[in-house]
Amino acid sequence: MDVIWSPLALEKVRDIAEYIALDNDIAATKWVNDIFDKAENIFGNYCIIYSVLSEVNILTVRNCRQLLSFDDI
Repeated sequence: MDVIWSPLALEKVRDIAEYIALDNDIAATKWVNDIFDKAENIFGNYCIIYSVLSEVNILTVRNCRQLLSFDDI
């Protein structure tokens, strides 16, 4: 089954990685690699919101401490 990342999800991954990179570029790169490698319903403190049809569509990525709004999906 294909995994398709939405533009919003990719934007969120980029934003989170840029934030992590403020303190540690290597950690940011590792986090991005890990999230793509382990795209499950929960990754550390981050939720990966997805839908399953004939493919898996990654809709967005959120820190679990943040509320999820309809704009995020």
